[in-house]
Amino acid sequence: MDLDLIDHIEVVRGAGSSLFGTNAIFGVINVITRNPTGESAIEVSGDTASFLGRNGRVTGLVKRGRLSGVFSGSLYRSAGRLHLFFPEYASPETNNGFADNSDGDQFVHAFSAIDYRNFRVQALYSSRMKIIPTGSFGALFNDPATCDATTTTTLIAGYSRQRGPSRRIVSCI
Repeated sequence: MDLDLIDHIEVVRGAGSSLFGTNAIFGVINVITRNPTGESAIEVSGDTASFLGRNGRVTGLVKRGRLSGVFSGSLYRSAGRLHLFFPEYASPETNNGFADNSDGDQFVHAFSAIDYRNFRVQALYSSRMKIIPTGSFGALFNDPATCDATTTTTLIAGYSRQRGPSRRIVSCI
């Protein structure tokens, strides 16, 4: 998740937090995402980094009465180092230990959160591909097709309401 979408982070320490149930063995980290506060807006940001790295994000914030939403998408691409030298592969069969153009990295993130009255629905999609130049775990050294690809999709729906002046009941599906 893009850090610009996080409002704050709560840490509940302790063995088995009573707030989050018996599945919390060592504690709970609760990431609270942003909510629109005011007029609808669009945010655009971008960065550049070493090794031709570039990152971009577009976020839309919408608020109409009791309906509000955050919609965001992020992209990142980096070519990585063009030439990496690994002395343990220094032989003619393995390009004399040089890995050429095989250190790239890229990811795509999409996030949305919609609130209406006491209901909230959040969705997160994340996909990352990292090219591995070293030929780890029996893969071929200096092969740009050797990569680690990870894709995650999450959907959370919840209902919360105030009960009394200081108690809040939250239930998630």
